[in-house]
Amino acid sequence: MKIQKGGKNATIAVEELDLLVRHVLEFQKVVSALERQDAAGKLAPELQRPWKALKKFMEAEEAKASGGEKAARARRVRCCILRNPPLTNVVKCEETNTSLVLAAASCIAQAILGGFDATIVPGTCKGLTGCP
Repeated sequence: MKIQKGGKNATIAVEELDLLVRHVLEFQKVVSALERQDAAGKLAPELQRPWKALKKFMEAEEAKASGGEKAARARRVRCCILRNPPLTNVVKCEETNTSLVLAAASCIAQAILGGFDATIVPGTCKGLTGCP
């Protein structure tokens, strides 16, 4: 697969993108588990410092994406809409409740692997045109 940006091309094997997608999805599971443990006050002492650093990084990325404003909550519901180009048929709508970093990485990776156009929007997929 070739990706072009700024007049430069990069070639990425589909297998490498698939590997990236699998890693992001596994990372998302780890983050979710850490969030649950932290919210319940059951996060192991040795994980508190690295979790705090990771959470700070993810919140900073969320703030950058929202125009520099501090996000009230880093974890939000978002809908990833995948469409067939050049048609606008919706192929898949996937709802996530995670940080923007993980939601965007997952949505972009699925779009690249499937050859789709992708849009990520805040809120649930329910009621969006073409989404069930």
